[in-house]
Amino acid sequence: MIQAGDTVCYKPSKETWYLLGVNKAKNRVCVAGYPPKEANLSDCELDEKGNGITEEERMYRDKEFGTNWD
Repeated sequence: MIQAGDTVCYKPSKETWYLLGVNKAKNRVCVAGYPPKEANLSDCELDEKGNGITEEERMYRDKEFGTNWD
């Protein structure tokens, strides 16, 4: 199960991404980095399990992507 704070492989580009949020109902993830971006959860494969996100990361995510994340 992929969650915020995990590192994933984004299959279409084979890039490694650190996730700030996951919305399973909408099949979406939001990705750390610049520029802020979203992608389909189904295009991601778990690479490394994380320990969640920090409060600072959560504040950034909510500002850039809104609050609809699991």
